[in-house]
Amino acid sequence: MKATSIEKTVSSWGLGINPERWELLLQNLQSEDRVLDYGCGQGAYVHALAQQKNLHCVGMDLFDYPGWENCAEKSKFQTCDGNTIPAEDNTFDVSYAFEVLEHCHNPGEMLRELKRVTGRTLLVSVPNCFEEDALKTYSFAPRHWIDQTHVNFWTAESFKEFAEQEGCKVLAQHPVFKLDLCRCYWESTDLPSFFKKVLYRLFSTVSRSFYSSTLLVISCKES
Repeated sequence: MKATSIEKTVSSWGLGINPERWELLLQNLQSEDRVLDYGCGQGAYVHALAQQKNLHCVGMDLFDYPGWENCAEKSKFQTCDGNTIPAEDNTFDVSYAFEVLEHCHNPGEMLRELKRVTGRTLLVSVPNCFEEDALKTYSFAPRHWIDQTHVNFWTAESFKEFAEQEGCKVLAQHPVFKLDLCRCYWESTDLPSFFKKVLYRLFSTVSRSFYSSTLLVISCKES
């Protein structure tokens, strides 16, 4: 991946909200919660929580993003160094880090920092690096394997083990970002759009496989 491609990717982080991830986040929030979005990117979740749910939400990332401008009254953005979180113990009721730990050279230290500043619930999502047979059927490989900004790779089992070693009690794991591999396959071809649609409809009636590209883990501190 060229430097310009990495810069373009980074600039798009945090622009959109995934409905599955959003719903799981809301299920773990209470009124008056103080919330941390660590690795917030452009801050879409921070803005939504402050404007739609009237929650106090802080977004942190390594550098300023244009999306931080015109923030709501109950939202705040600040930079951090990527090693420590500038907050006291248990400052936030709920913290979340979506697609962050796979980029960290010290993921254990980072998870412990997130746990330290969180009083109740911590949500973390990471790429799903389990090589399902369906991927091999379509000759696909998870994009996580070729992203140069990714230095850590987990399956559901290995991430649960990692989180528990760092003192987190895993309450639930949810697969998100489900991909229809048959659709992805035909859309990746150079065929005209009409033929892509026809062939997808034909083959999807015979064999249709899905792959969840991301794992979302909900945890709390070990008592």
